[in-house]
Amino acid sequence: MIVTAGTPATQAVKKATTSVPLVMVAVGDPVATGIVASLGRPGGNITGLTSISEDLEGKRLELLREVLPTISRVTVLWNPGNQTLVAGLREIRAAAQVLRMTVQALEVRNAGDLEETHKAIIRARPGALLVMADRFFAQSSASYGAAYFVDKILKGAKPADLPVERPTKFELVVNLKAATALGLTIPQSFLVRADEIIQ
Repeated sequence: MIVTAGTPATQAVKKATTSVPLVMVAVGDPVATGIVASLGRPGGNITGLTSISEDLEGKRLELLREVLPTISRVTVLWNPGNQTLVAGLREIRAAAQVLRMTVQALEVRNAGDLEETHKAIIRARPGALLVMADRFFAQSSASYGAAYFVDKILKGAKPADLPVERPTKFELVVNLKAATALGLTIPQSFLVRADEIIQ
């Protein structure tokens, strides 16, 4: 059995084998990227967990505008090697147009890109930085959801018969300590919608 994290790694393993069971985690849209046939009946040797959908990228920009009403420029860090992020960036650009914001998209494929990216951010002086969900940016995170699938497969279940799971609940967490350190005042209308407030 193989466990992968992220869309690019899952696509690479899919190309390498169609017989070894594969459990994926943190994959954007496994249907649109051709990893599985459908979420309910993935087929083949792959199942697992899909991450937050790219259609939420626009919502993140709306929330950013709510916290920073005068913001006009946002820099987005993204990895063009991650097929899921291409659709997410389109969503961000569409939302930015509606919100009358300018988006500067900076490509970050590996650690070697960070120095130039940092210089570009300093030159642009954006009002905010939006980092898209990619394994490169979240290397230290882990997913325990894969263990559920691994256990089922080791007990004889076939990946083709295990529906791909996706998030069903999204939480809004506000870190007031960090906001204060950044000199931000979070509007009360935003705070009342928060599921958790970190003091």
